[in-house]
Amino acid sequence: MKQTIYLTLALSFFLFSCGKNKTDRNYETSKENVLVKTEQGFVSRVPVKAGETGILLPRGTRITVAKDASAIRVELPKGYSFLATSPESRTLPVSNIGTYKCVCSASDGTACQVFYQEDAGGFGCLHKSCTGSCTGSLTANSYKIVGVINLLQDQPEARKDNVFEKASLSEGGMEVFFSRSDVQAKIKVQYDILYKHLALPDFTSIEKSRAYVYVTVRLYGVSFYILAPAQVKQLRGIEIIETSASCECTNTAGGTCIKKSWGFLGYRVYWCEGGCNGCALTVN
Repeated sequence: MKQTIYLTLALSFFLFSCGKNKTDRNYETSKENVLVKTEQGFVSRVPVKAGETGILLPRGTRITVAKDASAIRVELPKGYSFLATSPESRTLPVSNIGTYKCVCSASDGTACQVFYQEDAGGFGCLHKSCTGSCTGSLTANSYKIVGVINLLQDQPEARKDNVFEKASLSEGGMEVFFSRSDVQAKIKVQYDILYKHLALPDFTSIEKSRAYVYVTVRLYGVSFYILAPAQVKQLRGIEIIETSASCECTNTAGGTCIKKSWGFLGYRVYWCEGGCNGCALTVN
């Protein structure tokens, strides 16, 4: 009985302490930043595709193409940060300024150039004189950028009715995200609350266990799942998914969608990743 009371109190704290962030901030783009085209560059009014990286840059991003078309300088609006592979930066934010460049695979001195096309809603590479293939990359402080995160949603959020701005991560971005020490610490706090008076589960063997469920959580705009005691079903306002669920694509065109996990500080988080639309945990 005591365990049930403790768990209910702990879960209520987890649910509603995170709910204080409920606001549709939309990362206000000021009126003067609604797509201004100048000699220096552009300010986007819609999300912009960052070449073949798979990353979407938020509206309000400042884009400056070098005069010789050798690179594009990208500056995110207030409230966002790039997520990069920098081993020296184990906490967030990393940087709000990045550089997009294109490299020619040929070794004969030929070169590629970058382009930004407003109508296409993004930028990429062109064969200037390159006799090989052109590959674009987005970096911050010389490290590969793997995503854009939302700094204003800096606490774990479990309420499914709360509005939030999604992060945009490329393949491998989730592993980089969960390797950050402050991200791990924030998630650990919530797990500590959930299991303060309960034995920890075996996170590596909980398939189809009725004693636990997945709860959808968001942090910095990144969605993932944590493993919670099944008693959370008593609470409203959070998305509960049975542990028998598997990662599936919601579209009918096929594609890969697999479940991944990352362990740290005695706990584990889970997510779905794949090259299809609507890759998420689904109970068949």
